[in-house]
Amino acid sequence: MRIDELRASLHEEANDLSGADPVGPQARAAAVAERVRAGRARRHTARVAAIVAASVVAVAGFVLGPTLVPGPAELVGPEEPMVQAPPRLAGFPMPTRLTVANAEYGYLRSEQVDQSREILRVALASSNHRQVLAWATSFGSLGRALVSVDGVVVDRRRAGSFEYGVRLAPGRTHLVVVHVTDPVPGRQMGLAIYGPTTF
Repeated sequence: MRIDELRASLHEEANDLSGADPVGPQARAAAVAERVRAGRARRHTARVAAIVAASVVAVAGFVLGPTLVPGPAELVGPEEPMVQAPPRLAGFPMPTRLTVANAEYGYLRSEQVDQSREILRVALASSNHRQVLAWATSFGSLGRALVSVDGVVVDRRRAGSFEYGVRLAPGRTHLVVVHVTDPVPGRQMGLAIYGPTTF
C-alpha cells in the first residue's frame, strides 16, 4: 500500500464513521493544536491554583500558628529555695553541714525553747546511722550549758555560744537534755540534730 492509497482508505473510513463532511488536514491540525493549547492552559491554571493555595496555607499557618499552638510552659521557680538553710538557733545561724571526726553531717531538725523553761528535752528515735548534736544558748546567757545524753553529761561549757560535736550511737533511742545553770528569761536555748550526708 502506498501513501496515496492509505490516504484514500483513511478518508473513506472517516466518512463512514462520522457521516459528516470530511475534515481537511489543515482543519485537523488546527483542532489538534487547539486541544494541545487547551490542555496546556488547564495544566497552567492547575499549577497556578496549587501555588496560590499553598501560599494561602503557608501565610495562614504563619499568622495563625502561634495562636493555635500553645507556647512553652512558663518556667516558674519554687517560691522557696530547694534546700532551705537551717533556722537560727538561739540567735546563732546554724551551718547546713558539719564535719565531725572526718565525717560530714547535714542538718535534719532542731528544737528551741525559752530559758525560763530551764530544761530542753528531745527524744530521738533509733537511727541506722550515726547522728551529731549541736546546741546553742543565746548570746549573753549566764552560767553553763550542760548537755546530757541518756542521763550522762557529755558536754559542759560556758553559756552564750553555738557548739557541736557530740556523736550519738546508731541503732538506739536517745534522750537528749540541754540545761542552763543560770537561766535568763527571754533568752533561748536550742538543740539541733545532724545526720550523715552519705550512707
